[in-house]
Amino acid sequence: FWPTACYNEALHSHIAPLLPQLVPVLLNNMVYADTDFATMDPAMLTDDNSSVPDQQHDIAPRSHYCKDEQDEDDQPTTWGSDWTVRKAAASSLDNCAVRFEMAILPLVLPLIEQRLGAEQWDVRESAVLALGAI
Repeated sequence: FWPTACYNEALHSHIAPLLPQLVPVLLNNMVYADTDFATMDPAMLTDDNSSVPDQQHDIAPRSHYCKDEQDEDDQPTTWGSDWTVRKAAASSLDNCAVRFEMAILPLVLPLIEQRLGAEQWDVRESAVLALGAI
């Protein structure tokens, strides 16, 4: 809804007053939810190697598949490739930031700074996602 609404100039005057309430809701929804973990591949939890430094081949870019090259059904699906509330919130914040530019920064930056200092890793990670979205 929000990405579409942000592109509709006739709605901008209606959305702008909602930003102080909307931004915190979007940020709250950018934290991983229980359903994200419930749908996670179990190997991602049992094979946790977060204490091992990444090697160059571990972080190599993923292959891009063009629709012309391959059918959509043939494309690999991995955990995290499905659309989620978290992704929708990040997309919505991105679209709001593009449209409302400087008006959104005083609203979002203090919240991001607060979240970067949180003890919970998933809250800190959502702040990094929000930085990328704006």
